[in-house]
Amino acid sequence: MYRIARYIVYTLLLALAFRQDVSIANNPLQEDGYYSLSVARNLALGNGCTVDGVLPTSGFQPLVTTLSSLCFFASGGDRILGLRFYLIFSLVVSAIAASMFARLIARLVPKDATRRWLPAMELGYLTSLYVFTLHFNGLETGMLLLGYELLALHVLAMPTEPSRGWMTRLGVLLGLMILTRIDVLIPAAFLLAWLMLLRTSAKRVSVVFAAVPLVLIIMPWFGYVYRTFGTFMPSGGAAQTSIAFTTERIEQAFFNISETLFPFAFLRFHLLSTFWGELARTACFLMVLPVLLRATQDVGSGLQAHVRQALFSLGLGLCSMVGYYVLTNFATWHYTRYFAPVALIIFALGLIVLIGSSMHDLYKHLAFGAGFGLFVVVVGAMLLGKGAGNEMINDQVALVERHVPKSAIVASGQTGTLGFMRDLVLNIDGKVNHEALRRRNDIPRYLSDCHVHWFCDEPELVERFLGASWQQDGWRVIGQRGNFVLLHK
Repeated sequence: MYRIARYIVYTLLLALAFRQDVSIANNPLQEDGYYSLSVARNLALGNGCTVDGVLPTSGFQPLVTTLSSLCFFASGGDRILGLRFYLIFSLVVSAIAASMFARLIARLVPKDATRRWLPAMELGYLTSLYVFTLHFNGLETGMLLLGYELLALHVLAMPTEPSRGWMTRLGVLLGLMILTRIDVLIPAAFLLAWLMLLRTSAKRVSVVFAAVPLVLIIMPWFGYVYRTFGTFMPSGGAAQTSIAFTTERIEQAFFNISETLFPFAFLRFHLLSTFWGELARTACFLMVLPVLLRATQDVGSGLQAHVRQALFSLGLGLCSMVGYYVLTNFATWHYTRYFAPVALIIFALGLIVLIGSSMHDLYKHLAFGAGFGLFVVVVGAMLLGKGAGNEMINDQVALVERHVPKSAIVASGQTGTLGFMRDLVLNIDGKVNHEALRRRNDIPRYLSDCHVHWFCDEPELVERFLGASWQQDGWRVIGQRGNFVLLHK
């Protein structure tokens, strides 16, 4: 039964890559994913690490972007065909991650009763709309989930006295994970610190066998960033950095973590996004939290002490990563994907509680069946072109194509989709443009120096980028579509 359901899921996911050209760029691909895909396409075309073919950038995660460039190399630089190959690549990563997820749960709860539910676990991973979004958004989050699964499996296989080979493999895996997403540096540091502090001085030297390959793997990337831009901080992180401790960030962090209690009912606009829905979610989280903590204790009691301590150090690292984002990053709307590793833990514990409960098997099957049914409805709607789609394609790109000459440069703060679909697009919020980041307090002068006479973004962002006197400076509205306005000077 579950094997047939998996085949149906794989068929639907594969069909996403064979939609009509007008639909292929819509959901599940998201706006920020197109920054990475634009760099991937330029890498394939031989233009280097650039989002627009001209300006160098560090606003992307290097490993996934480099792998994605193979999709555009195979397409000869064709945008739409490259997206088709990318969606197939995402399907492969998702399938491997689902298999590793089931294997991970089998290692955490090595019981015969658990093993017979492994096909259901794999299906649950594939049909979770939350996980689906992370795998097919155009970003690094799907590969990141796979990396954490492999890391957990590697730690679970750790001998009492880790060998040099085990340490070397750990270093390679952590290095690749850091290139997948830079914030892995934080949990990696916690794990390596634990390996250092809890070992005798004579054996601490073995940690070098993890540290050396890790440093060798990440050094070229950070060397490129520092040599090109004079800083180790990539522009994507720098553009969203603002140190503050606010209730809004804490509240958003809590809501994003608690969202994973409903992984099947999540999508970009999840089903519990209303005020009362958030209250219901909060109440459920407070009720389920003790159950999850008990499940954590039960799982931990079955592990060897040194493995349990290593996983605990990783957990502390992930908690510190969450704290880092809450303290330094104002882009609370991105916390959903920033906290993906924490969500993976909660999702796994939730499924362990479900299959280990005294509930009748019929109800367990119905739970997985409900997730499968909702997945079929949502992905089926995407295949049929139903739903809101990508407003950047429907509104911003359409507005620019209608009015702006192909030889003219158009500026915007939100240039992910627009920059992928069109040449001559200038990013001015700094996520992929270090010069705009450096001159963010004087964007009007920057646009003048770049001879830019077109601007297209949301109306509420006009004053932020063009200043309060934008009309007096000669900018006038040419057109508006949806939530985007086009200005010309």
